[in-house]
Amino acid sequence: MVQLLTTFFLFDSLFSFKFTYWINALLIFAISAMIFLYLFYSVTIELPDDGKDKNIWYYALVPAFLMSQLGMVLSFWPVGIFKGSIYLVAVIYVLSSLIQLQLRDRLFKKDWLTFVWILIAILFGIILTTSWR
Repeated sequence: MVQLLTTFFLFDSLFSFKFTYWINALLIFAISAMIFLYLFYSVTIELPDDGKDKNIWYYALVPAFLMSQLGMVLSFWPVGIFKGSIYLVAVIYVLSSLIQLQLRDRLFKKDWLTFVWILIAILFGIILTTSWR
């Protein structure tokens, strides 16, 4: 919970500076990479083998790259600072949950489908609440 709140404040601060899209993408990548690295280490420390067989780059940098691409899209999308930050935090929540389940070998089809439906709901929320004027 604190991770999501911290991420929200970081993204909110980032969007308030009104940087160009590529600076937003780089900074969102850096923030997301730190968040996913923290998630990786906090989950793998509880595993019996301390996650030695897990590839850190796959679990931290790939989702961070996806977040940077989404942040770049939101730089062009006509959403406000608050809404853009909320959307990014919602995607961080979904990706973090999927990564956590995968690291613990508890990711089943039911869980995967649940988070796909959450992502679809987020996408519809983004489209329906966007003011195109």
